[in-house]
Amino acid sequence: MIRDRLRSWGSRWAADVVVAHVADGTSPPRVSSVVLYLTPLACGYDLAMNFHFGPRPASALFALAVVAGSLFAVGSPAQGHAIIELNGKDAIAGTTSPMTLEVQHGCIDGAQGTMQVQAFTGKPWRGVIPKPVTGWSSAITKQSNGGALITWIKQGAPAPFDTPLYFPLVVSWPKKSGIYGMSVLQICPSSSTLWNEPFAPATANKPSPPLTPLAQVQVKVS
Repeated sequence: MIRDRLRSWGSRWAADVVVAHVADGTSPPRVSSVVLYLTPLACGYDLAMNFHFGPRPASALFALAVVAGSLFAVGSPAQGHAIIELNGKDAIAGTTSPMTLEVQHGCIDGAQGTMQVQAFTGKPWRGVIPKPVTGWSSAITKQSNGGALITWIKQGAPAPFDTPLYFPLVVSWPKKSGIYGMSVLQICPSSSTLWNEPFAPATANKPSPPLTPLAQVQVKVS
């Protein structure tokens, strides 16, 4: 059995098509099955469709193309984004605790892999220390407004588009309770994505939730 793998990207879906054909010397090779793996960019899980062909593979391939085309046209309801994960522990004002910044996939413009991630915190954030991440270097730069810029740079080739990225940090939370944002700039070989749009109701020209939402954290009173 011989398998060929093809990959394609839509604005909302990633698709992998694995075609298996019998190595029996026929020309063209006789197709035995096709598996279509669809990954919604919002979720990161796979939806697999397995097509087994009988004596008329051409018609089955046509049906597969119709199904794939329909799903790409419909799209998923939302895209993945930059996420603040508190790992089961609330952020308490004036204290220090861990958090994880998660970037769910590569840049949405061109479906490219990630080579650099920058996170921006405002003045109320009292301190942020990145923990080591295999394959990435990190640095912190103080900003003139009192905030901080945390930069992670990928060593070697960019991280694949469909690979979620996890950046653990230790944070000294603001002294006052409230909602605080972390803007995230994701840099790819020839494009970038800035995750910093505040949530707001939909208007004629603005969807809700936004396509590139701002990651936020609720800092509570102890």
